[in-house]
Amino acid sequence: MSSKIKDWILTKQFSADGYFSPRGFAREVTLYQTQLDHSFFLSMFNGIAKASSFADGTDRSQYRQLISAIQSVTNKQQAYWFYGIDPDNALSLLSWVRENNYDYNTEWLLNSFESSPAPQGGVSWLGLVATDKQWLLLFEHNPGNVFRITLHGSHDLCSAVMQILNIGE
Repeated sequence: MSSKIKDWILTKQFSADGYFSPRGFAREVTLYQTQLDHSFFLSMFNGIAKASSFADGTDRSQYRQLISAIQSVTNKQQAYWFYGIDPDNALSLLSWVRENNYDYNTEWLLNSFESSPAPQGGVSWLGLVATDKQWLLLFEHNPGNVFRITLHGSHDLCSAVMQILNIGE
């Protein structure tokens, strides 16, 4: 199945000029966004990066709350993680696709932004896409600019996730 997801990403989510750009979803909502100053560490150290404000009423980490909201709204629908980069922002390259397992922690996937960044300051992106390709959770890192988490899907799915996380419409 990962080869089908890879093919879908490369043929349906890349524009004609070679850039990754999610398309084909009814709605896109920004769940979190913060400014960055060069690196994640420097942004946190200097107080530029802000913490996420969503909350589901539990004491879990913000990341776990987000993944749990997706898991809940989609009834644990099978999904795949993927990671890609835009070296020098000249074109997009898909680095890998991996099957998701909601029973295991996936926080370590976020390390890709630091261990495999886009060369020359390009954008990096980590996504979680449903096997039926009806929704996509996307983490985007644009060094020295912004880190953003967006959800792409139906109006109902996006609204349900936002409601669980207490994010206003």
